[in-house]
Amino acid sequence: VRYDKDGSLEYIASGKEKDAKDTMLRRLGAKDYNDGDAFIVNGEENAVINMKPYVGAYVTAYVNDDEDIIAIDEVKSVFLTGKVDDDKFKADGVKYTYKNLKYTDDDSASQAAIMFENGVATKKAADLGEDTVTIAANVSGKTLKDIYSISTWKVTVAEKVEAADLEDVADDCKLLGKDFATNDDNEIDEDSFELIGVSKLSDIKEDNVVYVYVGDDEITRVAVGTEVVTGKVAKKNTKDEEITVDGKVYGFAEDGESVVGDVNVGDSYDLYLDYNGDIFLVDAVEESADDYAIVLDRANGEDGLNGSDPKIQLLLADATKKTFVIDDDAIDKDSAKTDIEGVTAVDQIEDNYAVGSVVKYAVKDGFVTKLEKVTDMTAAVKADISKKGSFDGHMLASNVVILTQEDLEEKATQFSDDADDYGTTKRADVLDQEDVVASYLLDDGEIVFMVMDGQGTSGDIVYGFVTKIDELADDEFELTVMVEGKEVSYTTESEDFKIGDTLYAFDFDSKGYAKAAKESDNDSKPVIPEKAGEITRVTDKVFVGEDKDYALTLDADVVIYEVNKDKQVEVASKSDLRGKNTADVTFYDVDKDGVADIAVF
Repeated sequence: VRYDKDGSLEYIASGKEKDAKDTMLRRLGAKDYNDGDAFIVNGEENAVINMKPYVGAYVTAYVNDDEDIIAIDEVKSVFLTGKVDDDKFKADGVKYTYKNLKYTDDDSASQAAIMFENGVATKKAADLGEDTVTIAANVSGKTLKDIYSISTWKVTVAEKVEAADLEDVADDCKLLGKDFATNDDNEIDEDSFELIGVSKLSDIKEDNVVYVYVGDDEITRVAVGTEVVTGKVAKKNTKDEEITVDGKVYGFAEDGESVVGDVNVGDSYDLYLDYNGDIFLVDAVEESADDYAIVLDRANGEDGLNGSDPKIQLLLADATKKTFVIDDDAIDKDSAKTDIEGVTAVDQIEDNYAVGSVVKYAVKDGFVTKLEKVTDMTAAVKADISKKGSFDGHMLASNVVILTQEDLEEKATQFSDDADDYGTTKRADVLDQEDVVASYLLDDGEIVFMVMDGQGTSGDIVYGFVTKIDELADDEFELTVMVEGKEVSYTTESEDFKIGDTLYAFDFDSKGYAKAAKESDNDSKPVIPEKAGEITRVTDKVFVGEDKDYALTLDADVVIYEVNKDKQVEVASKSDLRGKNTADVTFYDVDKDGVADIAVF
């Protein structure tokens, strides 16, 4: 005998059947369940182990002398969660082809896939439906050779749990008002449900996000989210589907108590995440004044800035402008006191915060709750920025905030009140620049905030397709653009961009904002093949027809794109052009060298 890579013994000596399994469990007296044939777990099997995580899976198992399942031998299926998309099953970004909702069992009989709802088998006909489902399948590459089961999971109740909810678990065998199955000792039957996100029920803590799923009047699954993220919202998607905090993108849970419309870009929140990492609930939090901004305008409570509330308009660290209401609860008008440092009364806001001055601030729910004057910004000086990041004898901090202002003059102590004069740049982009005019603020000897002259230069024209648009503060947007087969990000003030199959030519203004016109306005007109017809061969050239006549030449770095049914652009390959008609493919020569650089079908 010898051990195989899975730790099982296989016979190799003569007189014994080759590859017959001789596992330790069999040597200890375990028997094969279902005569060794695979079966679909329904969760109702007699077992001494928790079968709930396997519900819907196609497995083989071991039983003891009492015919109770004691272990799973082999899982012959793979769980995939997704939905039907264009006659294919799409899961984790992969589209799988399938023929039918059936499988062939170990006796070579054709069987229909079993439907489950919240972990309970139904007698419904197999149907993938239009919503997200979990399937158990035999997967080969991008093909589903067999589909054993289809499971739908719908949350019965979802809450951010409190201490009283956790007491109910111990005292009443309930969670969020729903009953657990109990054993003969009137205790929770730990094998009657699936637990996700924590190891045991006692690990659930106050403020965790808990989803409870119920089937046949008893809890069949508990999913626990334990993470709370605190941070400032840098951007939110224009389709109100997701937000970005500290560089990470978060989606919103379908069963959550919050929607992205409740969130303001620039404000800070506690994000309570579910077990999938999606946002279930958002709570606004108040921060200390630790963000820098330039005052563009302010109103003391009389008519101004489109209203009569005390307001301040700030140019933020990302070179966007935003108007905030001064928190009225923080201003005691009768005693002329306030929690806002430097403001002694509503009518003194204008006097304390001059246009063009620098402030530190904090916001909550769109209201300024803390405001501090910055009085130690240097006058603008002219100096070089070294390769290592030294300016005027001080190092730029690794997290330095740099705003650019057009025509900033030496010795200037106040800055422009026109947001259009500003842009933003990164530390790495200003290294080794000469004769830089800038005003700066020090913290522990390092430059942490800088306003520098930044006329900027226009970059080379870049061609690409817009695949996503995110809303930023103050009427700005971040574009996700497919360029040369890769996604890049550009910031823009334009609302003219559309997601889809329009090839845009991008140029950039002095602040680094993207501007674009349609390809026809930038001499990037489609290339017309010399011969038309069905594409039968593709190398560095395109050939058409049975005679493989030359049609046009492709650039060595040609990028091929496919437009899906939602008008979204996806990367394809040269081989995908075969079988297409040249009338259905658009070729572009963007660098005007006579060969096609981009092909779209």
